[in-house]
Amino acid sequence: MEFQHSLIINRPLPTVFTLAADFENWPKWECSYLQVKRQSSGTNTLGAVYRSKRKVASIILESLFVVVVYAPERKLTIVGQWAGFLKPVLSFHFEPVPEGTRVTYIAQPRLRGLFQLLRPLISRLEQRGMKSISAI
Repeated sequence: MEFQHSLIINRPLPTVFTLAADFENWPKWECSYLQVKRQSSGTNTLGAVYRSKRKVASIILESLFVVVVYAPERKLTIVGQWAGFLKPVLSFHFEPVPEGTRVTYIAQPRLRGLFQLLRPLISRLEQRGMKSISAI
């Protein structure tokens, strides 16, 4: 299952990338994240580990995620641990455009068990989450 959405944010690429790469601030603009706290030392680069608390539908899920791609001003990808029925895999691709920055959000959440029946609901939630990124 994959969901992809693009939008243009009327801000320069370095600004948008810096805000998106500040994972602890995700709850300010990504509506499903309630809390994100860094667990590893160092910078927000490849291999950094974060603990997150997300609300998916009416379920609160807590898990760790790891930054698996950190390409400044080009791409961010995180892979989460299984949190109940959900394993999040999220990528953000960034590109400059005359109006500011195009952000393409690609979610590849993995579901297990009977929760695979929730795919339509997860799709709507991912679309809502992408709309919230425009708040950056």
